[in-house]
This record gives sequence, C-alpha cells and structure tokens, in this order.
Amino acid sequence: MKYHIKDGKPGFNYTCDQGVDRFASLSKYHLNLQDRDVLSDLFILYCEGKRSKTVVSWLKRMNNTLYVALEYLCIDHLPTDTKGWRELVKTAYSVPLVSNTNKSLSTRVDEWNKNLKPFLVFLQDRDVIPPNIIIPKMKKTGEVTKNSSFKDTLIGERQAAEVKVDHTINNVLVPISLSRNDAEYLDEFEFDLKRARDALHDSLMKYWKAIKTHYDFAQSLMEDFPKKHPLLLERYKNGDLYDYFYDKNDLGKNGKPKPPRRKHIANPTSLFGSMLLMYVVGSECNGIFNIHELPKVKLPNKISDSAITSDDVVCLPELGFESSENIDLSHRFDWCFGYLRNADIGCLIALLMMLNPKFTYISLLQAKVKYTDGQPLLELDDLGVSFSIEKARASGMKKEHLDDVSLEIIEFLHEIREKHQQALLRNSV
Repeated sequence: MKYHIKDGKPGFNYTCDQGVDRFASLSKYHLNLQDRDVLSDLFILYCEGKRSKTVVSWLKRMNNTLYVALEYLCIDHLPTDTKGWRELVKTAYSVPLVSNTNKSLSTRVDEWNKNLKPFLVFLQDRDVIPPNIIIPKMKKTGEVTKNSSFKDTLIGERQAAEVKVDHTINNVLVPISLSRNDAEYLDEFEFDLKRARDALHDSLMKYWKAIKTHYDFAQSLMEDFPKKHPLLLERYKNGDLYDYFYDKNDLGKNGKPKPPRRKHIANPTSLFGSMLLMYVVGSECNGIFNIHELPKVKLPNKISDSAITSDDVVCLPELGFESSENIDLSHRFDWCFGYLRNADIGCLIALLMMLNPKFTYISLLQAKVKYTDGQPLLELDDLGVSFSIEKARASGMKKEHLDDVSLEIIEFLHEIREKHQQALLRNSV
C-alpha cells in the first residue's frame, strides 16, 4: 500500500489478489488533517499482511466512522492530550449507533467491535493514544458478560441477607474468608506480588550478569591470547598438536613400560588448553561451537572417550545462578561470542520491562541510545517503532533517564548486532 492523491481524492494504491493495481479512496476530510501523513502511515502499518478485499472493506468503515467523528468535532489533527482522545473515542463510539447507513443492530455493533475498536487499540499499543483512555467493547442490550460476577436485578428485589458464618477456602493463593475485608486481601496480595517480583528480578539480573561476564571474558581472550601465548598458537598452526608423557613406573601386562601417552595442546581440562580451544572456535568457527565440527579445525571433541561437557572447559567464568547441567556448553559459547537464543532475548526483555515499566517490549527492542547533556536517553517517534526514551505521550515528548543496567543491556545488544552485521558483510564479499 502507498498513500496517493488521485483526482483530488486521498487514498491508497494497492495490488489486489488478482495482481491488478487499484485505488481505494479515503474521506476527503483526510486532506483537512495537518498530520494526515502520520495517520496514513498508521493505516498502512495496521493493514500490513491483510488481504486486499479486507483492506478495502475496512477503509470504507473508517470513512463511515472515524472520519465522521473527526469531522463532527471539527479538528484538523489527531488529539494531543487525554481530554481530546477521550472526546474522540466517545464520539466515534456513538457514530455507528446513530448512523443512517446501517439498519441492523448486529452490523452497528460489529462496525465498532471488529473494525474501529481494534484500530484504536492498535494506536494505544504504539503509544499514540494514552494508556489511560478506555476503549470499551460495544454490547447489545441484554448481552451477558462471560464469567461476570454481576447479575442484573429488578428494582425492588429483596436485599440479600448478610452471611455471618465464617466460611474459609484454603486451597488458593490467598485464603478466602467472608470475615476478611478488601484491605486485608489487598495487603496480602501486594506482599506476595512484591516477593515474587523481587525473586524474578534477582534471577533475571543473575542471568544477565552471566551473559555479560562470558561475553567480556571471550572478547578479552580473543584480543590478548595471541600476544600472551604466541608459542602455543604457533604450535597449533604448525600442526604440533600433542604433548607426550612417559612414565617408567606405568608397566603393562608383560612387565614393560607402556608407550608414552599424548595429550592435545587444546585439552579443555587445562587452563591454557581451554583458552586455546576457545580462541580457535572464535577465530576459525566464527564463535559457533559444534562439537562434531571440532576435528575439522584440529581440536579435540572428546575427553577419555566422553564428549566435552560444560564443566570440562575450565577457563569459562562461573555461571553463578544455575547448574551447569541445565546450560549446555554450546549455549555458554554462544554467550561468549554474542549469539543470543530465544530464552536469552526473553530474559533481557523481561528485565528491561521491569526496569522501565513505562515502555513496551516492542519499543525496547527498537531502542536507540543517545546522549544529551552527558545523560543516556532513548527516543520514540510518532509511530512508536523507533524507541529512545523521550517517550511520545499524546501531549508531547517526555524524557526519562536510563538506569545503568538498562543502558548496559541496550549497548551490549547494539554492539553484538554491529559485529554480526560486519561479519556477514565480510563473508558475503
């Protein structure tokens, strides 16, 4: 889809399901909006991935609802404050109810619930509409809300009798008793939630520190190892891969000394050997640890006929939060060289959201760090897709300083992203 004005009518050029280029028009009131380009971009984002028939039908409903509300309020731009958005939502809600174009009640309800309301929620998710604006669901008269604890009653119905017997239910998170008041429940819930939140925050911080410690260690090793251990690296390059050990007291069945034993110079159970192993994986394998591919780069993949495990590589930093049995060796090597898995990304996003509760994970994923007056900031543009903590709230940009952990995480993500991009460019040449 692409915004276009054709014969004085605003609208979108699109390609239909049959591959033919067509034009879907918008209300002419669109041209009266000063920020029509922003609204057009939001339309395009919302319609992304939808079939052309669905898009055309949806735009017609926008013409009959959203633009009617804008024209009724005589506004020339989207609201910039809570009061303006509340008035627009209220007016747009009433448009399907009083419109002459629809006769069926179900059609009027669907026009709001299935067309305009999802778009308004879409705007709210992208911080265009403030989060405190209520976008209600339209219900038909007599419709029962699922799982509702309320029931409509007739005026004059006899008042319910007060229950004085203390009934208690204990097989729930918080014991339920008719003798307890709301304040007691809330205090207990608050305590349990704080305790659970603190435990989660502590676990996520330890997970992040483990990732960062492994990464910093590997980056330092890749830079310092050739300088501090040139002879060991030279032996590896020249194919001199083994140290030999001879013990005269180690006798065979015939009473003669056994042949000398050999040990690979990159044996992970020794400090220097494990450092050489990690350096070769980083330089020859792009940091990707595949135990079956190690012999191809002249590295051992077994210790005494057993595969190398996470505990065998002695140079790796301690995990500090989890048993090494639950974090395999390839996962720890991924941390060392900046390859994050889905679980890693999920933990970092969760930690960022806990440290910055005002910002959504979508915004945090698109974060860009800037420095203003020596302070790290994030900014968010009008569409809410490139984030950077001048967060767009309806009336203007609101600044907020980043804490040290959030800044460290975001800069780490940008650093590994740039390194991987450069590696891809080198490999493609």
